[in-house]
Formats: sequence, structure tokens, C-alpha cells
Amino acid sequence: RLRTKQPVMSALFRASATGVVLATGHGAPTITAEVVGHDEDDEAAAAGGGGLWWVVQVSTAHDGFNAYRIKRRYRQFDVLDKTLRAAFQGVPDLPGKAGWLSSSDKDFLDKRKAGLSSYLRSITLDPALSQNEDVRSFLELGSAEELFVRLQEKEHFCNLAVLEKDKALEAQRQRVAALTGENGRAQHDIQALEAQIAEAARGREEAKSAADAALGLARQQVGQLEEAVLAAQAAEAEAADTRRATAQRLEVQEQLAARHAADAAAQCAAA
Repeated sequence: RLRTKQPVMSALFRASATGVVLATGHGAPTITAEVVGHDEDDEAAAAGGGGLWWVVQVSTAHDGFNAYRIKRRYRQFDVLDKTLRAAFQGVPDLPGKAGWLSSSDKDFLDKRKAGLSSYLRSITLDPALSQNEDVRSFLELGSAEELFVRLQEKEHFCNLAVLEKDKALEAQRQRVAALTGENGRAQHDIQALEAQIAEAARGREEAKSAADAALGLARQQVGQLEEAVLAAQAAEAEAADTRRATAQRLEVQEQLAARHAADAAAQCAAA
């Protein structure tokens, strides 16, 4: 078992403090994460920096379809690993650094992808690490948990409704089978029961259609959340580039001003 060295107070990524195992009244899904691919950042690669984003899929363990994706650079994995090692013993090994990579390094990228996936699975399966604030923020769990819970609840209630309808239909069928052997006086009752069966079947289909529509809406909300997260990441990267460019311009201006001041001082001294 992992033993905590000291309380982790880092605000490295910022996240909510709720648990990774979601709490619902009928058994909550457990979150799992894995690396499913990578995107190459051409601008960063051209500037001489790391040019890869690793695509991480976060999903419920019982149903990988209910998932969202985020992008992380290797250095963000590295910062998370260092933060966890400062607070815990027995943290799983993170694949080592390898300098600049491109999409042509297929063999190494496949190994790196497998290593990062193994690292994330080990963290999300561990009760202590999975509930650490920095891990939850890294995986952006706070923004997706409520949708996961609602989706799980809708699936549960849909299954219960279908089960109850199936039980009712089976009971009606059994009653019809018993009445078919009776005399003509039972024919009226049989017809009434058949009408009830047809109505129950329509009700079952309507309930299933409504549940499917609700599930589709919830999945659409998860997709919209994923798009918003990716847009925020892109905006943050653009703002960082703007800040760097501004800092470079200011540095050049300061150098020019210092040079002008030195020239003026030299001219005054000569005069």
C-alpha cells in the first residue's frame, strides 16, 4: 500500500475535492484513464520544443463509450509524477524522457503510449492516488463527474423500467395461456387482456425511446464539454505565445534604451 509522506497542498492543476468513485444509490461507476493516441504540434516542433500532445481518454470503467478526452504534454505527466512522489511512497514508474519526438518515431511512440497508459491505470486503480487532488485535476474529473452520475442513473432507471415492463408482459401472457383453455365466456376477458398487452408493449417502447433520447442528450453534453476543454487549452496556449512575444519585445526595447542612454552619456562626457 502507498504511504503518504506529507499532505499534498499543491494547486498544480486546480480541481474539486470529491472522490473518484462516484456515489449513487445503486452502485457508482469507477473512473479509468488511458492514452489513446497523440497529436503533433507543428508550431511547437518548429520552435525547437516538444511537438506532441498525448490524448488521454477518461471514462467509466463499466462503459468506455461514456467518456471524454483531454490533451496533455509529457512535461505535465512529469510534473504530476514529481508532485505525487513528494507526497507518496510506491508511486508507479513514469516512462523516461526521450527529447524531441515526431509522428515518424512509431515504435517509440507506441511504447511511450503503452507506458503512459499503464501509469494512468495504476494511479486510477489505487484508492489513495485516485483521490489525490492533483490527479483529479490532471484528469479534469470535477467537470465530468456530474454527467457521468446522471448518465449512470438514467441507464439504471431505464433498465429497471424495461425489466418491470417485461415482467408485466410475461404475467399477461401467462394469463392469456391459462384462459385459452376455458369456455366461450372467457373470450371477452382474453380480448381485454390482449389489448392490455398491446398497450403495455407500446408503453415499454415509449419508455425505451424516452430513455434512449435522454442518454443521447447526456452523451452530447459530454462531447460539448470535451470540445470546451480543448478550446480552453488552445486559448491558453495562444495566450502563452502572446506573453512570450510581448516579453521578447520589451527586452529588445530595454536593450535599445540602455544603448541610447550609454551613447548619450558618452556624448556628454566627450562634450
